Amino acid sequence: MELYTAGQISNKALVKFEFQLGIHIVPPIKYVDGPELRKLFNEGRYADLVSYGALFERLIREGTPSPSVNEPPGTRSQILAYLDNKGQQICIVHRYLRSDGTLGASGRPDPKKLLHEGTLYILDAPAKS
Repeated sequence: MELYTAGQISNKALVKFEFQLGIHIVPPIKYVDGPELRKLFNEGRYADLVSYGALFERLIREGTPSPSVNEPPGTRSQILAYLDNKGQQICIVHRYLRSDGTLGASGRPDPKKLLHEGTLYILDAPAKS
């Protein structure tokens, strides 16, 4: 294993070192509003990538939706992670999955976090008053 002094460490060497140790590099983070996050999600066709098998879903949490959302009985409120073939988390979405297999609300997953072109976009929730 090569040893480096602080002045000799290049970005390439640092990445190699961190990879060998299993350290995960945190990407740049950008907080965005719902419309911007949905635009990135839709333009990137992330839901389609799941249906094509290029990304995989992992259920994180599931429960019964609030009656205020007016979804039919048997609907499940789900938080899912979309993972690539290396297991890297690409996206976190929320959806209402109806008992007939269709999606409720808008009919599309609602992204909450998205790793897109090297930046982690996170839904910036409005402040509660």
